[in-house]
Amino acid sequence: MEKHKVSIIIPVYNVKDYLEKCIESVVQQSYKNLEIIIVDDGSTDGSQFICDEFLKKDERIKVIHKMNGGLSDARNVGYSESTGKYIFFLDSDDWLVLNAIEILYNTLRMCEADIAVANYYYQYDSKSVKANEIAETRVYDRQEAMEALLRNDLIKNFAWGKLYKRELLEKYKFPVGKLFEDVYWTHLIFNQAEKVVLVKEELVYYYQRSTSISYKFDIRKIHIVEGYLERRKFVAKEFPEFLYLIDETIISLVTSLYIESLRNYKKGVHSEFKRELLKICVELQERINSNQLLDKKAIKQFNDFCK
Repeated sequence: MEKHKVSIIIPVYNVKDYLEKCIESVVQQSYKNLEIIIVDDGSTDGSQFICDEFLKKDERIKVIHKMNGGLSDARNVGYSESTGKYIFFLDSDDWLVLNAIEILYNTLRMCEADIAVANYYYQYDSKSVKANEIAETRVYDRQEAMEALLRNDLIKNFAWGKLYKRELLEKYKFPVGKLFEDVYWTHLIFNQAEKVVLVKEELVYYYQRSTSISYKFDIRKIHIVEGYLERRKFVAKEFPEFLYLIDETIISLVTSLYIESLRNYKKGVHSEFKRELLKICVELQERINSNQLLDKKAIKQFNDFCK
């Protein structure tokens, strides 16, 4: 079987303590026909020099230094510079098991799929925890894959950890300037896939950094709710039978983010955040109340917040 080129895109910004392990795990992959594109997004902590050191060691590596534009912009630049038939995104503080790409590639080809999704570990400083217990590799058709993505359980919204056919990504770019950019993007890619395969093996170590925005309050977290509002419009048009899944997620997000802003109370910031959340509530309240598939307790929770 012909081994096509796989482009691995690694956006980098101020991750010097983790970067070497990440890149080394890619360089050492058992699948050798790789194009490794490292996009230094304006690092200032020495990460940029680590990128250049690896450039000297492996001819498959290409390093792009650019002004800081955020994760979305770095991924977009990496994709525009890539030439592989298949695309894989890897965050620069995560790393791969040494046969990750080989397993994903062979499974995708064997199943004649458009996307192969890796199982993974949550990696903490002292231990690794399996994200999912998956008994066997499973193939989804387009509708099944979309439902699984919207449930955000076995198949997560992350752009990383998935091997994509290149043509799926040609039409859609990551939204520059948005946090939680994957929520705006992943469903559009899955919508083009006739077949998606979920691989049972854990192939990625997803490092849990306490400094990550996921672990601290930031008013820009409103972006994730805005992303789900965009996704809701898409689902209402393309997969209306799954609209209740989006509404459940939005209700959960609105309430949990509000509680998080209270726990990290700062005068002015909390009030602004609450105003933005209430705007969303007003926009959605009538549609959520008319959704017969939603749990009545969840609807009450949402209505109580909107008062």
